[in-house]
Amino acid sequence: MAVDVKRLPVPLPADVPRVEPETGRPTANLLDWEGINAYFVRTSIADLYSVTGANTAAINSEITARTTADTAMASQITTLTASVAANTAAITNESTVRATADSAMATQITTLTATVTSVNAQLVEESTVRASADSAFASQITTLTANYNNISASGQIYFAVKAAPSGASAAYGLYLTAGAAFAGFEVVALSAGGSAINMAANKLMFSDTGTATAVFDYNITSPGKFTFNVPVEVRNGDIGDSQVSNSIIATAAVGSGSNLTTGTLTVRDGARVEVEVKVSETSGTIYLAPFSTSFISRGFNCYYNDGSGPVLMGTMYTMDTVVSSNFLGGSSYAFYKATTPSSESFVVSGLPAGGYTFTAVNGAPGAVNMTIRATETK
Repeated sequence: MAVDVKRLPVPLPADVPRVEPETGRPTANLLDWEGINAYFVRTSIADLYSVTGANTAAINSEITARTTADTAMASQITTLTASVAANTAAITNESTVRATADSAMATQITTLTATVTSVNAQLVEESTVRASADSAFASQITTLTANYNNISASGQIYFAVKAAPSGASAAYGLYLTAGAAFAGFEVVALSAGGSAINMAANKLMFSDTGTATAVFDYNITSPGKFTFNVPVEVRNGDIGDSQVSNSIIATAAVGSGSNLTTGTLTVRDGARVEVEVKVSETSGTIYLAPFSTSFISRGFNCYYNDGSGPVLMGTMYTMDTVVSSNFLGGSSYAFYKATTPSSESFVVSGLPAGGYTFTAVNGAPGAVNMTIRATETK
């Protein structure tokens, strides 16, 4: 059904009386004008509805167009529903465009839902573009969910770009959950701060498409280890045969603001120590966050101590990323973020002979699993 915008009721002229001065009641002119508006709204909505017993099918289309002295807006919402007993299916398409004196915006949301008793599946696609005199923004989010009783899976692809006088940013993310398992991939580019690629998974494999060879894997061939199936060349004069011989490790769940400290590592004079700090299992940091293209950075300060006081080796940085989202209806979403598992290595050289401990402070907003491994390599 098309709406003829030429039929839009014009505003009631300013010189037309709205109220009868003697009675205080609305004038006939005002009542007629309100009736015309009501009729226009009714004729701009198309509905089809069919019922056979408990089975229903419906099509609803709502179209709105509105202009003022400095704004213009149009929207269209179309909903298709069908139900037989407790089995339902629905498709909703919502499109909105808006323009003002200094900005323009367009959004489109498509939602597909299928439910059979306690089993349901949903696909939501949301696209947004916005431009003003000094900024431009575009985003696209696709979210899929499937639920069977207490078993659930979800996936999301997120892509957003922004440009403004302060700089430009682009982000792309892929997030998958199945029960308690999670895997994610995120790419970020910031004109003011370089770029980053972050991956989260408990296993990793890289294969050569030309030869179908599994080049290397992590936590597949050997638990907790990288396994290379091709020759590896390491060009580092500091690493030689049998030079890695002295190591200590500590692992624990650490609360926010607390720290993890290794036992004492006794080293030779002039020692070179490589310290690896890892953060994993960050479900304790999940929180509800507003939709944004900004990324929250987390810092984990790392120290070594020979007994005379801590010395800062450096800071391991990570960021908070989206781990899940809930569609709340319309154009509303609830986004959940958590600190991303990460790792960092530090090198301390020229240490005098003696005993050293190594410490990492949890800079995340909640408890995380942390691991510190210190290895004397020379």
